[in-house]
Order: sequence, then structure tokens, then C-alpha cells
Amino acid sequence: MNIIVRNGDSLYALMVDEILDVIDVEEKTFESIPETINDNIKKYIKGVYKLESNLLILLDLEKVLSVDV
Repeated sequence: MNIIVRNGDSLYALMVDEILDVIDVEEKTFESIPETINDNIKKYIKGVYKLESNLLILLDLEKVLSVDV
């Protein structure tokens, strides 16, 4: 399964195992990144949103898509 995202003028397909739900969340409601998240991962996260029983992570797509593999 793929999720299509736009970054500037480019489109990217992100391969995912599954999509559990689609929700609408305003970016201003996101909180800062918890200190418990590893610094190597933290640099790719813009913020987090607390759901009832989970944590929703907002990725920084510019940083994720610019990683040299």
C-alpha cells in the first residue's frame, strides 16, 4: 500500500504496511517532541499529537525525503 505525498514540485510514494485511520488535525495543535524519542529520529519529526491511546507523529517530509541512502 502507498501514500502519495507532495514535496515542492515532486510527488513521492511512501510504502506503508497498513493505514488504520485518516483524521484531520491542525498543525497548531501538535505538541513538542518528547525527550524519550531518540535524537537520531527526533530530527525527522515536526511534532506529536496525543490520541486517546497512541501518539501521532508528524514527520518533517523535507528532511525525510532529503536523506541520502
